[in-house]
Amino acid sequence: MLILLTTSLIAGATLLYLCHRHQGWLMQPLSGSWRWLGWFLVAGTLALACWVYPINTAILAWMVGLMLLWGALPFVPLIRQRQQGGEHER
Repeated sequence: MLILLTTSLIAGATLLYLCHRHQGWLMQPLSGSWRWLGWFLVAGTLALACWVYPINTAILAWMVGLMLLWGALPFVPLIRQRQQGGEHER
């Protein structure tokens, strides 16, 4: 169950990030229908987590997961660019 919750939270948060106009992964942001799917996955993850775990634990884990993902997702293109040799190495 934990793997399902983690996967759906990662997928939902990533879809929401890719729908934003300031995302750095794609040339154009995803359309609005993908945003609805992202919100559905994120909200569904919270609902399922509240059903499986105590409510306080589920809400805290959900919020921490979203903060971690939305804090780290903007840096993924920078890491990928560095691994492909886009910048000089120190």
